[in-house]
Amino acid sequence: MSTGPDHVHCVQCNITYDKASRLTSSFFIYLSVEDQIKNLLKIPGIADELVQRQTETPPSVSDICDGFLYQKALSGSDTPPRTLTLTFSCDGVPVFKKSPCSIWPLLCTINELPLKMRQDNVLLCGLWFGDEKPHMRTFLKPFVDECVELEDSGFTWENDKGVSINTKVIPLVLMSDSVARPLIQNFKQFNGKYGCSYCLHKGKLVEKGRGSTSSSAIRNKLMNL
Repeated sequence: MSTGPDHVHCVQCNITYDKASRLTSSFFIYLSVEDQIKNLLKIPGIADELVQRQTETPPSVSDICDGFLYQKALSGSDTPPRTLTLTFSCDGVPVFKKSPCSIWPLLCTINELPLKMRQDNVLLCGLWFGDEKPHMRTFLKPFVDECVELEDSGFTWENDKGVSINTKVIPLVLMSDSVARPLIQNFKQFNGKYGCSYCLHKGKLVEKGRGSTSSSAIRNKLMNL
């Protein structure tokens, strides 16, 4: 919330920051998931393109909606558009070649949309900018809070026929690499002791090229293949 042209007040921290201050080199913005999905569903034809959920895994699996785990997680839920699921991702991108600053976008896609339409309608829900990695408990808090509300109560919107529909939204899948994943999980990095997110082995250093790496790091990379 802004308090003037040169200051901004953070409602989460309850602190007013000077925009020109070097002490505020890291900041983020958040965009409502609900508002973006509502706007997307208002586009003519979008709601009609929502893929109806399968009741059993078909012989040929070509997308997430065909998968056994997807169907198991959504068993007992209403079909689209009354229940939608999200795949979300977060990763860092350097802004300039010789700058320590980077941006970390928080992106979402609706799994029930056809693949091409899904790729053309990516939702930007958050954006972190700074010279250090995001503080995930701060950066992801608005997203987590809104997702809890959307899964419990959903939101109401009106289709092109004037029918009011209550839609619930479930964040189902997280996509991230081995660097971003431990930050999101509040977990030790993959190359540290007990850094494997799949087992309880503490790992050990092994020779690799001219140096060494953690065996838990190798295991994590293999699990990502």
